[in-house]
Amino acid sequence: MVNPLIFPHVVLGDATAVTALWIIVELLEPTQKRVNRAALVSLLGLTLAWLVYIIGGYYYVVGYPPVRDVIKVSAWDWAHKIFMEAKEHIFLFGPYLMTTIAVALNFNRERLLTDNRSRRAIIVLSFIIVIGSATMLFMGVIISTGYRVALGGV
Repeated sequence: MVNPLIFPHVVLGDATAVTALWIIVELLEPTQKRVNRAALVSLLGLTLAWLVYIIGGYYYVVGYPPVRDVIKVSAWDWAHKIFMEAKEHIFLFGPYLMTTIAVALNFNRERLLTDNRSRRAIIVLSFIIVIGSATMLFMGVIISTGYRVALGGV
């Protein structure tokens, strides 16, 4: 049976990535309206990122240990050893990056219209979130497949 925390964890993580992508689009050609919209979207992304963090952290402590134990005694033990170990550490950066983006956007709205370096920095951080989210989604698929293989399925 699939743990009920997996679905909201994945959906909220993907939604966080969408907010980061949205911020990038808004800042590519900034106007006051677009910077304001990016600042508001960053608050949504901030909320989503921390929800993912809380749900994922709870699942990791409560729901994942039995899954981990099954994977670790299978031929796909590398799914945990490599991908889950990497995912744990990459995952820790997301909410903090989104917090940085939200603070930068919401306290520097006027400045971002003319300060290309600051705007590019926010775009780069947002891009890191998008790439990191896609990477974690891929890793989650590998880990889930490892579990299914360990149970005798494919």
